[in-house]
This record gives sequence, structure tokens and C-alpha cells, in this order.
Amino acid sequence: PEYPFQYWGFPDTRKAGVAVLSKGEAFSVKQGFHNLQDSVGRVISVEFEHIWLCNSYCPVFRTFQNAETWHLTLRSNLAEMSKTKPVVWVGDFNIVAENIDYQQGRSLFSGCSEQEMQVMQGHFDGGFIDSYRYFHPEKVKFTWRSFRMNGNPFLIPVRSRVDYALVWNT
Repeated sequence: PEYPFQYWGFPDTRKAGVAVLSKGEAFSVKQGFHNLQDSVGRVISVEFEHIWLCNSYCPVFRTFQNAETWHLTLRSNLAEMSKTKPVVWVGDFNIVAENIDYQQGRSLFSGCSEQEMQVMQGHFDGGFIDSYRYFHPEKVKFTWRSFRMNGNPFLIPVRSRVDYALVWNT
């Protein structure tokens, strides 16, 4: 196979899941974090020779009571891991970083409240860089589209960029 090394994380509920597919074998693999609620199946961290790669499926603020704490705890865990080697954090964050990352009806959908955007800003202030925005500071592109238009074909679907590749600023 093209990616012979495959590392999978599935939760007990089977509602989420993350994976890392690689051409090179990992040194170690961590499933979730002991201090992070509901992280098994939502977080997988794979150690390679020169980096840690963390893939996460972050909970939605509107439906997960402690989503902000979840983000802060994961960021703290990754900052600790960055003391050994650089961290690349990828995945579905379920929040936008700034207004350019969201189109239409900002207040109507989760992921774009001031609180959620402040959490993303905290990731940047805490040492991570948004790799896409670094290379494309003004480009408007989206990774998610809402299909909830109540059957009205004239409504414009909501779009946002909630999937990120953050790199540790070393």
C-alpha cells in the first residue's frame, strides 16, 4: 500500500474517529490524553523522528459542555510535548480563527462566536501558527459547508474553514 503504516483511533461510541496514515513507521503512538475528557477516538498523537503529529476531532462548543476546557487542555498537552520535538497539530477544530474564515450568517452557526474565536487565538498566542493563513493571509477558502437550508434552494449555504494544520513556532 501507498501508506503502509496506519494508526487509528476510535471512541467507544463510534461517533468520531481520527487516523494518521504514513509512509514511515512511528516511534510511538498515543491515543487521547488521560487528563482530557472524551479524548479517546478524538485525539491521536504520533511521534516520528523529527516531529510529533497530532490529529484531533475537537468537540463542538454548542453540544459539548466543556469544549473550551477541552481545547485548552489539549493545547497544554501539546505544548508539553513540544519540549521534546516540534508539534504539528491537524484536524477538525470545529471553530474558525477569524472572520475571513467564515461566510454568511456568522452568529447563526456554532464555531464562530467570539468565545470560540478567542480559543483559536489562544492557540496562536500559545505558540502555534496557522500554516494555511501564514502562506495565504488574504485568501478566502473553506473546508466545511452546511447543508441545513430548510429545503430552500435559494438560501446560500454557510461555509467555514474549521480544519487546520497548526505548526509549533520553534
